[in-house]
Parts: sequence; C-alpha cells; structure tokens
Amino acid sequence: MYSLIETCRKLDINPAVYLREVLTALPTMNQSEAADWTPARWKSSRENTSS
Repeated sequence: MYSLIETCRKLDINPAVYLREVLTALPTMNQSEAADWTPARWKSSRENTSS
C-alpha cells in the first residue's frame, strides 16, 4: 500500500482518487486487466481520455 501511495505521489497523482477507482474496479477486474491499473498506466489512460 505504501509503495502504491508513494508511486502516485511521484507521478503527481492524488492517491485517494487512484485508490478509490482501483478498489471500486477490483471486484470485477480480470487478471489480464491488472497491469492497466498500475499508477503510470492509470495516469496515462486518464490523460488520453481527457484530451
């Protein structure tokens, strides 16, 4: 958990927003989707959808 929070901070991601989304998606997430939820990929996907 600490590692995720620090990675979020390093990437200028609000850890609370990131964790809320990940923990909400977790129950329906497939194992193959897990890599898409790393902080770096999560941020990249949010930047791509907001442009």
